[in-house]
Amino acid sequence: MKEYKIGETFLIGRKKFQVVEGGNCEGCYFNDNTEFCFDLQKYIGNCYSKEREDGNEVNFKLIEE
Repeated sequence: MKEYKIGETFLIGRKKFQVVEGGNCEGCYFNDNTEFCFDLQKYIGNCYSKEREDGNEVNFKLIEE
C-alpha cells in the first residue's frame, strides 16, 4: 500500500491533495464520504497513526488551484 508522507501532494483525477497533520476526521476532505475514504486507503494510505509507518494522524486536504 502506498503511504504519502506529511507535506506530500498527489492527484486523484484532476484534484490535487496534500497530506497534512490531523487529529480527527473533521479536517479531512474525505470526511463526508467514509465509504469512499476506506476504499481509497489502498491507494493513498491510512490516516490513523496506528496504521501509518510514521505514527502520525493525518488528514487529506484539497489544494485549490
